[in-house]
Amino acid sequence: MEIDVTQIIIVLITALLIPFVKTYIAPFLKSKFTDVQWALIETWIIAGVKAAETFPQFVNLEKCGVEKFNYVLESIKTTCAKYGITYDETAIKNEIQAVWDDLYNNK
Repeated sequence: MEIDVTQIIIVLITALLIPFVKTYIAPFLKSKFTDVQWALIETWIIAGVKAAETFPQFVNLEKCGVEKFNYVLESIKTTCAKYGITYDETAIKNEIQAVWDDLYNNK
């Protein structure tokens, strides 16, 4: 009777690889996925801030910064929900403010 050790070796390798993947590879991929998501969110924020600065409903109003800010925040929330991206609202608010600061400091 001949025993095929190939199946046994495959099971052992799989049993050893699963904990390695869960411990090292999965967290690495999750962190990269978050970086990609954040890059998308930053792009959307920049576009939202630029749009809010040019929309006619905001152009002629004085002190409409709160309305512009809320418009960008809500559009980011809607877009993230549409694509199933979770986010930290405080980080989003800080990034919106940073983009606006950059926009006015570069003028």
